[in-house]
Amino acid sequence: MRLTKFKIHFLPIVIFLLACQATELDYDNPLDVPSDEVPAIVFEPSIEQIPLLSSSLINVFAVEVENVTGIRAEITYDNNILQVSDVARGDLFGQNSQNSLFFVNFQDNPGTIVIDYFYLGNSESQSVSGTGKIASILFKGNAVGASGLEFTSKTELVDKDDIQINIRSRGQGNIDVIQQ
Repeated sequence: MRLTKFKIHFLPIVIFLLACQATELDYDNPLDVPSDEVPAIVFEPSIEQIPLLSSSLINVFAVEVENVTGIRAEITYDNNILQVSDVARGDLFGQNSQNSLFFVNFQDNPGTIVIDYFYLGNSESQSVSGTGKIASILFKGNAVGASGLEFTSKTELVDKDDIQINIRSRGQGNIDVIQQ
């Protein structure tokens, strides 16, 4: 009798557990850089799909940097597929634009953006540590295809003495432009 009650109560639990499906979590956040790969510079989102003639906002982040006073981010993309519509300053060096300079240079052939963003002066109090947005880039899809986004070897972080800080990881991105 006891065993029968156990089977009756146990059977629905087993059926319930077998019917459940485990949720798969997505851990592909480009800002989650392993500790042995920081400081890093990444795209967020790192993968994007947009319809032809639509736009996508891609953010450029510095991840877990220390004592940075200047950044040069040189980014390449396929200018046969994408067009840069706008580049906006990020908040890495704060919201006050009086303390920093932000320059963008476009080179359409072969599709290169150069972003220079730095504090004015060389005071140690004007350096940044942590994670923050360098810039937001608005890309427009002009042709169907895939364009990689890459940081070139000329991408650098510098300290107050203009000494280069080693970037241990340079993220890559991809924008797929599809026919809608």
